[in-house]
Amino acid sequence: MIRINYHNNTIVQKISNLTISALFIILFAVSLPVVNAQLQQGPVGSVPPLPDRINLSISNITVIESPTGLTGIDGIILNNSTENVKDVKVDIILFDPLNKTIEDTTRSITSPLSTMEPGSTEGFSFLMSTKDIDHYDARSYGLRTE
Repeated sequence: MIRINYHNNTIVQKISNLTISALFIILFAVSLPVVNAQLQQGPVGSVPPLPDRINLSISNITVIESPTGLTGIDGIILNNSTENVKDVKVDIILFDPLNKTIEDTTRSITSPLSTMEPGSTEGFSFLMSTKDIDHYDARSYGLRTE
């Protein structure tokens, strides 16, 4: 009789473990598309124009490939408008010699709480894991402050 109880307890324990595992798998599978949707980034051109968006000037851009496969991108953004801007971003598109897009990314340059006054500059520098770059396109913009 003890053996039967032990065996029944083992079966119940295995069923409980399987049920809990199945619930975790279901929860993970349901939440996975949501996580993926948050991590995906659309192409640069997919950002709809906003009435409070101000285009900014970019200068001194350098794109340097290293032997490790990383590419360094540096530049300076100038608020060449007459308004204060916030949430400044830069869009970079890297192309191969056949004009095919290798990488396109949008990077925040300023913190969401900071403001760039007219005439002020902000430098940027970041790395990307790409190589065989022939040319690039770069744009910068910020949002009007309220």
